[in-house]
Amino acid sequence: MEDEVTFMFQLGVLRDVASAPAHALTLAHLKDLAVKFVHEKIPDNGLNRLPDRILLFRHDYCSPNVLQLVNSASDITDETLVEIVLTANPLLCDGEGAESAPIPRPHALAVHSYKAPTFCDFCGEMLFGLVRQGLKCEGCGLNYHKRCAVKVPSNCEAPVGTSAGGGAPARRASGAPRSPSRSSTHSHASRDDSLVRRLADLVTGNNSEESAGGAEAEEGVEGEGEGAGVSGGGAGRAGRAAEMAQLYQIYPDEVLGSGQFGIVYGGLHRRTQRPVAIKVIDKLRFPTKQEAQLKNEVAILQNLSHPGVVNLERMFETPERIFVVMEKLKGDMLEMILSHEKGRLTERITKFLVAQILVALKHLHEKNIVHCDLKPENVLLSSDDEFPQVKLCDFGFARIIGEKSFRRSVVGTPAYLAPEVLRNKGYNRSLDMWSVGVIVYVSLSGTFPFNEDEDINEQIQNAAFMYPPTPWREISAEAIDLINNLLQVKQRKRLSVDKCAAHAWLQTREAWLDLRALEEC
Repeated sequence: MEDEVTFMFQLGVLRDVASAPAHALTLAHLKDLAVKFVHEKIPDNGLNRLPDRILLFRHDYCSPNVLQLVNSASDITDETLVEIVLTANPLLCDGEGAESAPIPRPHALAVHSYKAPTFCDFCGEMLFGLVRQGLKCEGCGLNYHKRCAVKVPSNCEAPVGTSAGGGAPARRASGAPRSPSRSSTHSHASRDDSLVRRLADLVTGNNSEESAGGAEAEEGVEGEGEGAGVSGGGAGRAGRAAEMAQLYQIYPDEVLGSGQFGIVYGGLHRRTQRPVAIKVIDKLRFPTKQEAQLKNEVAILQNLSHPGVVNLERMFETPERIFVVMEKLKGDMLEMILSHEKGRLTERITKFLVAQILVALKHLHEKNIVHCDLKPENVLLSSDDEFPQVKLCDFGFARIIGEKSFRRSVVGTPAYLAPEVLRNKGYNRSLDMWSVGVIVYVSLSGTFPFNEDEDINEQIQNAAFMYPPTPWREISAEAIDLINNLLQVKQRKRLSVDKCAAHAWLQTREAWLDLRALEEC
């Protein structure tokens, strides 16, 4: 018939004639015919999403490349031989720009430690614990409770070319390959003022004669790729960096810690020779959300002046980085707990530290500021003494919450969070008091009070589980009573700052004398 096109399909050694009305022949119809051909010739092929796997080529013996991709139904004429090619992965589109689409498969789950609150993608509840809280798929990046892993369907759809663990497409390193001399493992660091690299050069990429000798090392610290040097109109950027370098000296070899916002380095105030801590966030490497959290911390600290809160000195911002300069302290409460002979603190020391935490919290709550991430790591110590002064730090999750107000945003570290946050319900300033209860428990026992795989209500009601004989038989009933009154699931039953400070466990002559001695120092 004149209005019918007759051609031939070929798949490997299989070949057969096909036909279709010329006026109705489209690329989609042609692919449907190819799918029908495959199913007829190979009934038990076991291929899922077959239409997305097919590529069609026509044989053109006059072309240097015999196989020509079929881009339009008009390419098919009478007696055309159409070669069917099956791809290993389904395709998102036809043509030369075809890309591999995700194939559902079992999740590649691995134990993961989260630095920020994370919710299970199966049950919707928060992953609980300090470290190794849950399982993360190395393909698609979804997160699950360990208890939910057996229920998760095999529906991982990580696209080809994703990096393991992140679920994001792998990125090529920009710029020239880095030579071994520029690797951070080969760079030299020293406290000698003549050798320490100037911060202005680190930030602006300035290769002046003064710093030419350390240019290669500076490039290694600066990082690879875009934004490393000074672009046109960068006078303001260079000015801010130069001001920072004139006031403070940073020691790249003295890393005090790292967290959600980047790295904290040791530094020095040049004029007074006073040690400082400098928190640095690289805007090019950290999400905008974390940059916003750091600015939230700075905004809160700028309006705070209290002996129990870490002092913010200055903040400098360039297009690439944010530098926050704070007072430098000796260590934190977690280090103190872990370094103790028994792996836990005595009641006397714990009272001394908790009393100071409550004084700082009272000041914050009077200003309607809720810390939202209280934990031993965020309680800094001013000295290595047995009874040091403490200061609260890390206000990245802090919120402004009125006395009768509630918030719902995700905050804090799961192991220290109250049930209302873990269940994604409204929370208020009593959230900090729950965290104080966990801190007291951890300080006295060296362990966490709750098991992430069991209901918190049931655990609290089970005294044998909450307070096993070792070490709780050595701990006073007053301490246990305070913990019980802080770890109340119902927020209205939880002790306030004032009621906690007035508790019998803290109101002893010994505790008063210890605090009095601190005031007189």
